[in-house]
Amino acid sequence: MSPTGTSRFQFVMHCIRTLLLAILVSPPVVGQTVRPPVVGNTASFRFLVAGHAYGSHEGDNVALHPPLVAALHSGAFGKIDFIVFTGDVLRRFTQESFDLLEEQLKPVGVEYYVASGNHDASKFGRSALLEKFGALYHQFDVGTSRFIILDTQEVSRTVSPDQLAFLREALEKSPQISAFFVFMHELIWLSEKPEYRKIRANGRSRQSKLKASNYWKDVHPLLVKQSPTPVFVIAGDVAGNTDAIPAFHDRVDNVTLIASGMGEVKEENALLVAVTGGKPSFELHPMDAEDSKRALDFYSPTKLNELPSDAFTRTAAGIPSYAFWIGIPVLLLIILAGLTTRRRRLRT
Repeated sequence: MSPTGTSRFQFVMHCIRTLLLAILVSPPVVGQTVRPPVVGNTASFRFLVAGHAYGSHEGDNVALHPPLVAALHSGAFGKIDFIVFTGDVLRRFTQESFDLLEEQLKPVGVEYYVASGNHDASKFGRSALLEKFGALYHQFDVGTSRFIILDTQEVSRTVSPDQLAFLREALEKSPQISAFFVFMHELIWLSEKPEYRKIRANGRSRQSKLKASNYWKDVHPLLVKQSPTPVFVIAGDVAGNTDAIPAFHDRVDNVTLIASGMGEVKEENALLVAVTGGKPSFELHPMDAEDSKRALDFYSPTKLNELPSDAFTRTAAGIPSYAFWIGIPVLLLIILAGLTTRRRRLRT
């Protein structure tokens, strides 16, 4: 073999070794079936959904929202079999915050799953979640319920083509499934429809920010095909802005659209889901004991559109509201203008 031939052979072998190493070290990020939670009775179980779980933007907690940690450690949610976080689990997804998250969840003793939010989409965050779950979008079954976790950060605020293929397959291969649960971070269904235009989810999930959403074009048609099997789409990008809603509930066709979250508003909450005989029921658990405890269907688009923009704004005890701080200066200006006008008239 000539030297040139030897060089070519070595180059080809080098490329093959590099490719194999890349596949072994960095497997492609594709959807897959992951290990389901350990559930004693798959015909009757309960799970918790926590949206915007790091809490307030103004907080200084490193990991989970302190009221959520307190509720988990005190057993306030009752017996739960697993947890699904619907994005923004950590304010800054670092090794430190991830380690603390794991420590905070140890006493609870159940599996948890994550639908990535934008705060979780750091380079370290995506790497850590990929290592933990093997994929950033995945599925598992508990009894006759199928759970599908989607990643609306891979392509911002939409469901990527690869995930659509994964979702289609997960839905089609389901002859014994009695209910589907689909989890994501942003409320990408708030796009397009006029009745959703004024719904005040968190900033990234308001209709004006959802131009890229393909929910109604690509996702909803796949879910409708499962009729009459019910589908529950659950997101967590609410309650994280001072004027945001704490929850959302609507039904279109066989699909129920739900959002639940915590952080900066009155009625911030986590969502408890009880599944019995394949049929789920939903309960909002307030993070603040003084908050109103309402049924999920209270937060319908019709009701939310009737409420003022500050309906859920939380005013700190002993601190006057925003309206106070604006109103007093305006009132003083009006009085000053009146006095000035009166003086001018007296002079004339």
